[in-house]
Amino acid sequence: MASIHDIAQRAGVSIATVSRVLNGSAGVRQDKSERVMEALKYFNWQPSQLGRGLRTKSSGMIGLVAPSSEIGMYTSQLLKGAGMVAASHGYSVAVIFSDVSQGGMPGYLALAQQHKIDGLIFSIPPSADETLHALDVLEREAFPVVYVGKKATTYGSNVYAKYEDYTIAALEYLYSMGHRKILLPFYNAHEKYVERAVGEMKAEHADMHIECVEYAAVDKESFFHTLTERYVVKGGCTATTNVDSENISVLIGQLACFNLSVPEDLSVIVTDNSGGNGCRDVYPGYTANMVPSESLGRGAAELLFSMLESGDITSLTREYETELIIRNSVRRL
Repeated sequence: MASIHDIAQRAGVSIATVSRVLNGSAGVRQDKSERVMEALKYFNWQPSQLGRGLRTKSSGMIGLVAPSSEIGMYTSQLLKGAGMVAASHGYSVAVIFSDVSQGGMPGYLALAQQHKIDGLIFSIPPSADETLHALDVLEREAFPVVYVGKKATTYGSNVYAKYEDYTIAALEYLYSMGHRKILLPFYNAHEKYVERAVGEMKAEHADMHIECVEYAAVDKESFFHTLTERYVVKGGCTATTNVDSENISVLIGQLACFNLSVPEDLSVIVTDNSGGNGCRDVYPGYTANMVPSESLGRGAAELLFSMLESGDITSLTREYETELIIRNSVRRL
């Protein structure tokens, strides 16, 4: 089945124009409207009510898709920001776990097709191989979608906190403090961003060695114990960055198992998704990249409701700055 992109390309108009024609919005020139109608006829395109019905029958609910059945600081802050915007529109936010399905399909797609939600915010862009069919269905039906993070496809809007930039900022700071062997744990969803950031740093500093380690799907204590033993005790790493604020206490506990401490034995820069509460008041006062998670949630919801109210699904991007706060968890070598 042709997508809305195919319709727009054949008609020689923007996706927004196709969307306005489908929704009966005013302000579309007659010649453009005719070209869109011809393209619809050519592709025998019969849009369902998945997208179009949203303007006429509201569920009063949008969905926030979380990556797994666990709500951490990051998801909580996104939910807080999105919830405030949703409430101002008379809506509520439902948290939908990406690993939960209904009838063999992702739970969020089932809820969309059942008209139980009017739009979706993905807390991280889903991997294409994981939900390719579901995302294709959402795109064909012009269902409003916003991603938090860089998106892999042209469909949907997104908000982004510049992961590469704040990773580079942390690595540059550690380098300026004399650290040359640095540990960088990362989540699978960030792999390509890590590769770009590390590549840029190595091109700039030939004497910098960065150990990139993907978070393993095991208990946190075991993961950080192995990380500490392999890369700090035996591997000689003197610093680490991008450790989530909700994991910092686990790392500190595992360092203690080897009689190591921060910053004497390991300098630490934390990725703080907690709105400042995760690192600000904790000794030794962790240096942190302060990710504006709540603002990302607000921005994502604002883009989503703009789509819902206008019927315009043109892809938009909002970028947010992540600030590096210097405290006492990094020592100069």
